[in-house]
Amino acid sequence: MAKIEASEATMYLHHMDNQYQHLVFDLEVNNHNPYTVPLSPEQISYYFSATRFPLREFNDVDSSASVIRLRRKRFAKSNAEVHDLFQQKERSRATVGAIFTLVSVGLVLYDAAQDRKDSQKRHYTEKDVRHAATREAIVQAGLMAADIANQSAQQAQTNSYYLPFEIFTEGNIEALGKKRGKIFLPAEEVLAYLRIIVPFDNKEFVFDFKQKGN
Repeated sequence: MAKIEASEATMYLHHMDNQYQHLVFDLEVNNHNPYTVPLSPEQISYYFSATRFPLREFNDVDSSASVIRLRRKRFAKSNAEVHDLFQQKERSRATVGAIFTLVSVGLVLYDAAQDRKDSQKRHYTEKDVRHAATREAIVQAGLMAADIANQSAQQAQTNSYYLPFEIFTEGNIEALGKKRGKIFLPAEEVLAYLRIIVPFDNKEFVFDFKQKGN
């Protein structure tokens, strides 16, 4: 967990998870001011680098050496965008689960029909045994795939349900109050070093992270 303490605020930032091609961070902001300060997730910027970032003191302006990196600066997802992302995953996984369930039911019915057909034969050959074993293996694989897909859909539904209670919400942080929640950073490109900049009360809180193993 990274911490920055200043007269305006104390902030904690912790990488929690990678989810749906996003880096998920837990952010806590303690407002030390005697007045409210607005802060929304989409105001939080970030960028990656293959090399170590130059040292930057609290609220310093980036040097000219960082211009190339700044061109790749991106912003955290807004609350609405994150909600849409989770709902899309929930719908898509539910659809996949339904498809696998239908396929597995069809396989079970086909296997049962073939078993009845085989039972009516007067002579049961080795070839029939192999075919029956193959059908059984396919049915079991289909049932397992359907079960996994449905579990994934249920997990997506659970994630979507709890999201409103976990996300870093838009709006003001009250005087001498605090706010905590998850922020989501799109991560199609992930390099060794990550810099996250949280603007607050006309200042910038700068957090640098390095991937493990680099």
